[in-house]
Amino acid sequence: MSPTKPLEALAARWADAKPAERANAQSYIIELCEALGVERPRPAGSGYEFELAIKVISKDGDEATNYIDCWHAGHFALEAKHQDTGTNEERLLRKAFGQVRNYVSHVPGGLPPFLMVLDVGKSLRIGGGH
Repeated sequence: MSPTKPLEALAARWADAKPAERANAQSYIIELCEALGVERPRPAGSGYEFELAIKVISKDGDEATNYIDCWHAGHFALEAKHQDTGTNEERLLRKAFGQVRNYVSHVPGGLPPFLMVLDVGKSLRIGGGH
């Protein structure tokens, strides 16, 4: 099987998925990892996990818990979105990049080398973390 066949099958399977970030992002990431032939995220606390909880302090001094959608310590942080019809994808992904860039600044241990933003089933963009 050609290397692109699993990715083509993945794209076809997700082409008409109903936009639902919380319901779809983790399933899609697992399937993407399988299609690429790479390890998929493991249980919480492993360092390669979904929904890494971080404490964020606002400029007003308020503390909140936010979550990095997919975190691989020392490798990457990923923020997922699932675009609804009529949403500008470029704007959606730019906002997601700003969000993940802010979140990683609060993770102990330093910035990962890569920041990724995902529009489930449509696109994945990778940028430098530092």
